Amino acid sequence: MAIEISNANYNRFIEFASKADARTIAQTELARDGDDFSMRISAAPRKDFIGNIGRNRSTAAANDKVRALFRGTIAEIFGGESRIPESVLKAMKMADYGKGKPLTARRILAVNAAVVAEREALGFHGAAAGRVADVCLPGSGLKESRDPAEELQNRMNANCTHRLASLALDAVRPATHKDVTRDADATRKAFVADFLRGNEVVIGDVAYHVAEGATEEQREKAVKDVCDAMARFVTGDANATYATASKAARAKMDLLMKYSSQEMFGSVATGIGLSFDPKGATNRFAVTPAGRHALKFVLSRDKAGDIRFGYRGTFSGIRLNVRNERGDFDMKQDNGGTFDYALDVKIPREGLDRFGDADWDALDDQTLMDRKQIEFDAKEGWAGKSANGIPEPYRLQLEDLHASFRLRTDNLADLF
Repeated sequence: MAIEISNANYNRFIEFASKADARTIAQTELARDGDDFSMRISAAPRKDFIGNIGRNRSTAAANDKVRALFRGTIAEIFGGESRIPESVLKAMKMADYGKGKPLTARRILAVNAAVVAEREALGFHGAAAGRVADVCLPGSGLKESRDPAEELQNRMNANCTHRLASLALDAVRPATHKDVTRDADATRKAFVADFLRGNEVVIGDVAYHVAEGATEEQREKAVKDVCDAMARFVTGDANATYATASKAARAKMDLLMKYSSQEMFGSVATGIGLSFDPKGATNRFAVTPAGRHALKFVLSRDKAGDIRFGYRGTFSGIRLNVRNERGDFDMKQDNGGTFDYALDVKIPREGLDRFGDADWDALDDQTLMDRKQIEFDAKEGWAGKSANGIPEPYRLQLEDLHASFRLRTDNLADLF
């Protein structure tokens, strides 16, 4: 069943205001449809006007009634009147309530602009984005926080930090909840496959990618160039190659290759989606490409020798997979929609050296299996429990991680 969670009364106010003259005054009335009645917002009679100091009691009462309804819808959107953001309260002009003053189309649209701005601060943009937010936000605990945007940011940063720590381990010793992968070249193979699909990898100041229509010889050269550049970047040796790299250097390169592959998207997407569940158990918001998907990875070193890693992804055409607080699942598509996501993180030099020098042969297979079982069970806080279950020194230390996303959708259509 499709999820349709929205504030019907608020939508009625916006529909009325968007079609009316700015100075038109709103009123409530009952509309009959056969034997059923429903409330609707319509234009008040011309007998009232802005600045009218002589309006009668019935007109003042009608104005207060429509204002009370509008105020209530705003409170519902934000999870209670005490949770209405200051920017929205300012747009509402709270001093005008309870005084018989009319509610105009201009005021309704001003409030809606403030509401939209608050929603956009959480990453949701476009005419249809409210429908997505109406699914993801209720029950997330975000609306009840002091600063929803800050709370969401903190959750995304924490969840993505956990997922990247796990991804780093998988780069060198990949495992599922059933077995441990023994192919020592598995990470490089996955990196190369994604690189050949069009990923762009920037190492230092040099961008590496496979040109469209490249010959097989050109593709092979591009792969060797990017792998050898990774070896030079990790070792600092201008003559280093991937094929001749030491075991410690290979572990570091595998880490950076894993981060520069499609799996980075999965980690970031999961970190974002889990952030809409206060228990961190369910991915309530996921976006996959319905059209073009562009990925870019940037590796550089700062003055202290620490690695700065940046990741950018863009979908042109999107599929949305969303769950509400009850667990109801829905899928929608917008071929004209876009989804941009990004992650920046610092990998400290000392932490990377410790990671590369670890005795990877001594890491117990059962430890890997137990940690993956935590992810497979997907219980409360599983991302953090999985990452925290990584023994030292196999747990990569990350700093200054910042994750973000921007969804834009104007025309959502049901997939099923």
